[in-house]
Amino acid sequence: MRMKEPYEAYLDDYDILNVYMSKNFFNGSSRIFHLKDTQDHIIPLTIQSMSDLYNGYTHYRLSINGMINVGEEYTLYDEHCKRAVCHYSHIVKTNRFNDEFFYDGNDLGCLYAPAITTFKLWSPVAYRIQLCLESDGKREIYEMERKDRGIYEVRVNKNISGYHYTFMVRTNGQWNETIDPYSSFCTQNGLASVVVDPKTLSIPQKIKLKPMKKATDAIIYEASIRDMTSQANIGVDHPKKFVGFTEENEKTRALNTGFSYLKSLGITHVQLLPVFDFGSVDEVYPNIFYNWGYDPVAHRCLEGYYSTNPKDALCRVEEFAQLVQNCHMAGIRVNLDLVFNHVYEKENYPLEKLVPDYYFLMNQQGEFSNGSYCGNDIDTQQRMSHKYFVDTCKRIVEWFDVDGFRFDLMGILDMNTMVEIRKALDKVDPNILVYGEGWSMFSGDPDYGYRHYDMGTQGNINAEGDNWVGAFNDDYRDALPGKNDDTSVRGYIQQALGYADGEAINQTKLEKIYYGLTGTYWTGSTGRPTYSSKS
Repeated sequence: MRMKEPYEAYLDDYDILNVYMSKNFFNGSSRIFHLKDTQDHIIPLTIQSMSDLYNGYTHYRLSINGMINVGEEYTLYDEHCKRAVCHYSHIVKTNRFNDEFFYDGNDLGCLYAPAITTFKLWSPVAYRIQLCLESDGKREIYEMERKDRGIYEVRVNKNISGYHYTFMVRTNGQWNETIDPYSSFCTQNGLASVVVDPKTLSIPQKIKLKPMKKATDAIIYEASIRDMTSQANIGVDHPKKFVGFTEENEKTRALNTGFSYLKSLGITHVQLLPVFDFGSVDEVYPNIFYNWGYDPVAHRCLEGYYSTNPKDALCRVEEFAQLVQNCHMAGIRVNLDLVFNHVYEKENYPLEKLVPDYYFLMNQQGEFSNGSYCGNDIDTQQRMSHKYFVDTCKRIVEWFDVDGFRFDLMGILDMNTMVEIRKALDKVDPNILVYGEGWSMFSGDPDYGYRHYDMGTQGNINAEGDNWVGAFNDDYRDALPGKNDDTSVRGYIQQALGYADGEAINQTKLEKIYYGLTGTYWTGSTGRPTYSSKS
């Protein structure tokens, strides 16, 4: 959000600078402006327009009469020699920025080797980045070198297996410390990333399951790692943990509890509520706070809340991998609930610290989309954001051999990303399920970079045709019991058989149930559906 400080400047394009001046200072007036870089070079600016805003600010739109070097640190001067740091803002959303800085390599993060470990980050707008290594209470600082396409790199010429590390990133005139968003290894509560020798990681061999004939044969049971074994005296030695989820013994069989109960249901898949690092619990005191995990902090690190030893970066990885294998040994596939639509705290999100504003839906005025009702909606349309989330899904499958993904608030994500995830996973295993909540969470305002037909909603999924992306059908759900958020709208089981109560569309409850049962989507007032989902 803009206009918090008396004097602010935002680079919104390669040739556009937007400035906001409080009227409390020189009545918000300046006849001239210029930029100065760290080498004291001056870039002239021209006032295109000036307008008084309702909130006591004056807005200036300035044209930049020179070349901007992205990553340089610029200071804005007005006629009174007042100074403001220029923030890289909407410029990061431009096609030119995406084209100039897109990096198609798969080597970001930490690449360990006994003699030389390489660290790489993508941060085109960063002025400087430092690697901070820590071992046995000793801290070492390494300056990272800027390369092409906004890549920062440094090599450490010694064996640093087991070292903790963070990055100090200078963007928009400030230093911020962040973990490695590309790493799958972190310390307790995700305060630091950990260098790991892959040879020390013990992940069980994959178990090949008989392919499913079709996706609609799936019988899916949703479960929380914590809740599944939280009841006392059910025979589980490690309740609320990855390990406890698949514990089985004479007592669990006799009581039909925990994993014994799960196996008795005849399901094909268990869908786990979020298992990747989330922010609303304390891994040191796991019984004080409670949350299902829909507040992500890191998308590639598993949640230590569910580990028997959250201080050990390998433990949570190995325990979860064993959980998946145990389920597979019992003939049960594992689907994961992924939360890619928002984060716990935008300002502390690792990717945000590397490239501010890039990974979130934002309009030209610096306002952030709030379709998730969390104050920050992820922008998967930007090329490096799109790549990050597609690559994350591929890594999870390759590491843990999971069998499907359920995407929380999928309507916030763009349809192209969902289709690319589907295509990428098809190359690994076409039996992997990809589905989510296809709700229309907001208007699809193009000011935020989205239009209705861009989004991962129910209608667009069907319109995409033969792409194997599925969605929950709330029309079908509401047609049976009635609307869950409006008890006055009755459903079929309440003998409301006619047209949908309180709705303008001309569709009966029976028609909605028909489309739900057949896996199709209603697109008009009469006749058969125009599009049908793959079954």
